[in-house]
Amino acid sequence: MHERLSQSHEQTTGTTRHALVAERIRIRHLEKALACAADGMFRERCEAELASSRMRVLALERTLRMDANAHRHVDAEHVDECLLSAMDLARANGDPSAAEAVAQECLALLEMHCRTLVGPRMFERANTAIEGGLAEGVG
Repeated sequence: MHERLSQSHEQTTGTTRHALVAERIRIRHLEKALACAADGMFRERCEAELASSRMRVLALERTLRMDANAHRHVDAEHVDECLLSAMDLARANGDPSAAEAVAQECLALLEMHCRTLVGPRMFERANTAIEGGLAEGVG
């Protein structure tokens, strides 16, 4: 039974690490998308999502503080660099509306990749933890 608990803990820790990597990647992309944003509504959406992602990172880091052996995930980092490069190229082109369109597509692809990487339940858990933390701060 002890082995089973240990394996379950390892799986949970691995899932949490994946979620943290995904959120950090998402933050980098949202920051880049903000630099590309020309539309007020898109900018507001990016700012709101950025604040939410930063809160999730804090919650996930708090969860992982006890685990000193965080792994690096090369596949997620590769996707990260490709999408950031696409936004850089779009900005360098000089067409703000095209750069914003590329940024929106990159964020959509990133969201799909991150959800596939960590699974929807991890996002639900992180959001629940954030909401609980916000409720504690208000009360």
